[in-house]
Amino acid sequence: MKNDQIDGAKGKPEGTPLPDGMTEYSWPDSGGNKYRLNWTDKHLGKRKVRQALAYLVDHNAVVTNRQGNGFPPELHNGMTGIGQDTWLSDSHVESLNNYGASGQPQKAAELLRSAGYSKNSDGIWADKDGDTISWRMVDVTFWKTIGPTIRSQLKKFGIEIEYNLMENVGDFVTLSNEGPNFGEGWDLIIWHQNGGGAGANHPAGYYRSAWHSYIIHKGLDESGKPTEFGFAGHPNEYEIPTKVGDMEANGETETLNLWDKYEAVAAPKTSNDELLGHAEDLSWWWNYEIPALQTIEYQIGWAGDSQNYNHIDYTHDDNPNRWFVLNYNSIGLDRGWYHSKVK
Repeated sequence: MKNDQIDGAKGKPEGTPLPDGMTEYSWPDSGGNKYRLNWTDKHLGKRKVRQALAYLVDHNAVVTNRQGNGFPPELHNGMTGIGQDTWLSDSHVESLNNYGASGQPQKAAELLRSAGYSKNSDGIWADKDGDTISWRMVDVTFWKTIGPTIRSQLKKFGIEIEYNLMENVGDFVTLSNEGPNFGEGWDLIIWHQNGGGAGANHPAGYYRSAWHSYIIHKGLDESGKPTEFGFAGHPNEYEIPTKVGDMEANGETETLNLWDKYEAVAAPKTSNDELLGHAEDLSWWWNYEIPALQTIEYQIGWAGDSQNYNHIDYTHDDNPNRWFVLNYNSIGLDRGWYHSKVK
């Protein structure tokens, strides 16, 4: 503030009108939300079921029910749109499978049927053994605007959902981090997708959940190498089609070792070109395996002096490794997104 004049503000009290000459702005953020998935569940342990889940969810409806606050995931590849712009080539992004933002229940049904599922007499999806898809879904109060929409879509599709909205944040964090077999357990539990921090717009930020078990729970053996299975039953190694976009795995495959990727991405000596390659490997791995279900991408909101400054869209930033960790007002001035009209 200077001479009682406001040049910028991160937010304003709800219901408070902006002063004359102030305008609210918004753009996509590098963070978002996802649902952690319990791979020890008989059904979620199957890739086609997880892919069907990604096709099923209508993310546009999720955003609408949040009063338009946020954006649908650009692609199910672990990154937000900002991350894709920074770390992935256009040809890579075009080759990824696009699960869509509006929901494709027919495509989801086709995948389930191809995996041996059918609806029983109650209209619930069941496998060849007659075991129904029945999941425990857990939300926390400060993210409560996301889950009800997705829960409704899953139930309408024919999936049984036991829903738990937790009020105690400490208990929620413990339940989430201790894994699906702790306490009352979970099959889907809401969580950050790239929660921010110094490495927000960086592969280490976007894919750190892939190494959650090994970093937080120290899931390593005596030699310092990861155990075969990590957090929530996620394996450390995957057979991934060599060709990006080969969803049917018709061609050659190669082994992707998550711990090796972590060490490469985190290593200070990794060159930028090498980092770009690792980012594309991890992007394709996520797009193919769906280790977690992305739900929304965050929207940064702020208010600025529109009389003395011109706001510039974030895409005009030509810094290939831009970071979103500073105060929104200062970063807007520093990056040239906010130009003074005063000469």
